[in-house]
Amino acid sequence: MAKAGAGPLAPVTVLRHFLRSLGMPGADVPTALFEVSAYYQSMVVGRRVLVVVDNAFHRGQVLPLLPAGPGCAVLVTSRSVLPALDAVHVPVDPLDETDSVRLLSLLAGDARVTAEPRAAREIARLCHGNPLALSIAGARCAGRPQGSLAGLAARLRDPARTLDELRVADLTMRSSYARSYRELSAHDPEHCAAARAFRRLCTLGASFSATRAAEAIGAALPATERALDCLVTVGLLTPVAGEGFRMPDLAGLYARELAPRDQVRYREPVLSRSAI
Repeated sequence: MAKAGAGPLAPVTVLRHFLRSLGMPGADVPTALFEVSAYYQSMVVGRRVLVVVDNAFHRGQVLPLLPAGPGCAVLVTSRSVLPALDAVHVPVDPLDETDSVRLLSLLAGDARVTAEPRAAREIARLCHGNPLALSIAGARCAGRPQGSLAGLAARLRDPARTLDELRVADLTMRSSYARSYRELSAHDPEHCAAARAFRRLCTLGASFSATRAAEAIGAALPATERALDCLVTVGLLTPVAGEGFRMPDLAGLYARELAPRDQVRYREPVLSRSAI
């Protein structure tokens, strides 16, 4: 539904593409959502169709794409939590080192990984099992056949350069996190507080409790818990066992880039009585 860091595609845009893929001549494809939706549903009747919605932003983006036919299924991937979507939710953990190296091999080539196994394992560790980061690293290696895996590993090893190195063309880890961060609307007081929390929680280490987060943010526990829930929803924080939370390592690097803005005195958003 969108490239990492890009804005979401409108359902009507996706459905018009579906209609062309299903055989409708481009000149006959309507432009109104209700029309493309009706044609889409009629064209999948009696077919066995698997719809893959990748990198969905929100429930409203997915619902118009759900086919009504009994022989159809939909697979949705999203960095954000989509709790209101009537579906089986399957959390995806980071890849382990073996699978990370295998993904790197598929993109960079078996020969490259076989020649530099130690560097390949280090790249896998520095990407922290994140499939997007590994895909970018693999694509960079494939695009530089004369380069070495050890050279890329050395550049990724420097925290100040990691996010700069994890980019290929317009696909970057930084833009992926930026898209999630932008979902924390500055016009919503709770979301604004969540954005502030994200910038400060990167100092807490591997995992932390809501109580420890409240101390770091300097906010009351109930407000902190709401901020943590917002961050989990947009994929910038991961819940862990025992009521704790963890910030993914690469997300933490992005949070550290944003942290200097907190050096300027921060004013908490306040709702006026007229807005209540």
